[in-house]
Amino acid sequence: MKREAIVLAAGHGERLGGPKALLLVADASGVEVPLARLHVDALLAADVQRVLVVARESVARLLAPLLPSRAELVHSHAADALGPAGSLAAAAGLLDPRAFVVVTPVDAAPASRDVVEALFEALGGAVDARAARPVFAGRGGHPVVLAPGALERYLEPEPPILRAHLRALGLVDVPVEDASVCVDLDTEADVLAYIGGAPRFHRPRSA
Repeated sequence: MKREAIVLAAGHGERLGGPKALLLVADASGVEVPLARLHVDALLAADVQRVLVVARESVARLLAPLLPSRAELVHSHAADALGPAGSLAAAAGLLDPRAFVVVTPVDAAPASRDVVEALFEALGGAVDARAARPVFAGRGGHPVVLAPGALERYLEPEPPILRAHLRALGLVDVPVEDASVCVDLDTEADVLAYIGGAPRFHRPRSA
């Protein structure tokens, strides 16, 4: 089973005061790294072979020296109004058509290996579904796992809204005991609750 992933990191983070992909969060060793890097590391630890990080060019330039070789930066030039659909459209044509795909927004908590494995297992056993998401205490969370070819609609001129597309694919809800699947880092209060401090962002040393 080939595994690839897309990290949706093209938002501007206006409510947070900076791009969420560059939000500094401590890794397992206590070193602060951009949130996008934490997502990549978590996905690679879950046996994902290749990770596409979709970002605006200005953010991608800052991330480029900080990501491992199995992560590839994809520049998004999509209109803001498209939201995640624009980022998926930028990445969909680069996927291996045989691969299962993990999709996560960068402003979620990085997924644990156990959650990712549970999603793959549930999707593998599904009959009428081509997507799976974690659910904690009745709330849907992130990431989602998609069957091969499930993102072909994003190669078309008018890509669909992701939520509606997932429903059309057939979506398996997978109960998990990990509350972090419901984390959304949209506001300063969200970040304070998650990392215990105010938002700070990776900046080039010369800035």
